[in-house]
Amino acid sequence: MIVSYSLSSVLAVWLLVSAAPTLSAQGPPKEGSSTAHEIVLSLGARILDDIRTKNAASVSKLADPQGVYVGYDTLPISATQFRNELAEKRGVYCIIFGGCPERNGKNPRTDSSLRGLLIAQPVTMTVQDVQTSPLEAALVVKRSGAHGEILFTLFFRRLEDHWVLQHIEYY
Repeated sequence: MIVSYSLSSVLAVWLLVSAAPTLSAQGPPKEGSSTAHEIVLSLGARILDDIRTKNAASVSKLADPQGVYVGYDTLPISATQFRNELAEKRGVYCIIFGGCPERNGKNPRTDSSLRGLLIAQPVTMTVQDVQTSPLEAALVVKRSGAHGEILFTLFFRRLEDHWVLQHIEYY
């Protein structure tokens, strides 16, 4: 199942959900509450906002305790290493937030970090089920417009009572 949302509708949902902070990371939806797609969409809107504003502390709290895959066809890095690299502004920090001349280049206009991609253009988000598990969902971030080029995908996994960031896949 594919569900597409415009950034303005996502922000509206995010503002609604942010008034009740525990909802954005709640586990199995109860009757009358948000669906898993709405929860992942809200969580995705929050993490994109955190990336735009370089809020590494908030992003680090979402790390899957089993580790986070960063990139395509990679092994996971531990949640501790993920948090350390974000705190020390190296490695995964450079991939997400930029500002690392050795990786992202010296010119901010050619910044290939996730943040650079987000601030360079309007985007849309699509929530997709992961076929191998009903406890996972993918948030596909695409360039707005007719062609909708995929910029990156965030995979979330539901633990007992909350959702965690499991994989950052970028191209």
